[in-house]
Parts: sequence; C-alpha cells; structure tokens
Amino acid sequence: MEKEELALKLKEVHERGITNRDATTKVILFGVKYASELRQLMSRGRLSRAALVGEILALAGIERDLEPELSTGMNLSAYVNLKKEYVDNL
Repeated sequence: MEKEELALKLKEVHERGITNRDATTKVILFGVKYASELRQLMSRGRLSRAALVGEILALAGIERDLEPELSTGMNLSAYVNLKKEYVDNL
C-alpha cells in the first residue's frame, strides 16, 4: 500500500471519528490496523517513524498533534488484536 492510499484511509477514519467524537481513538486504532503497512513503507523509503507518520498525517490533512496517537497504535499492534466489528469500520 502506498502513502497516498493510507493517507486517504486515515482521512476517512478521522472524519468519521470527528462525527462520533472519537477521532483520537480512531487514529490509534488505524495505527494498530495498518502498522505492518506503515512499517513496510518505513523500510522501503528508509524513513524514520516520525518522518513517515508526519507525512501520512500531512497528506491526510490532519494536524500533527495526532502523531503520538498514530505511533502509539503502531506500538500497540504487537500486543492487541482489533475486534472484527472495528476492523471492518477502519
């Protein structure tokens, strides 16, 4: 998956989160769900996590204040599995 595609998905997830007042949680869950894709982009582009996350957020038009949440989701992905009802909605 390319950066632009991930950014578009993140934008959609974030906008739905704003509507439901859980945008921050949705960004964390996005990080959990797409952690492996994000890590692949990091290794392919030889980017640091901060650089990639910042770029994805910028492409999605989301404030960089949510950078820690996206990184947190990536970290949590090693320890948690999303419930099916959430996986389908991200």
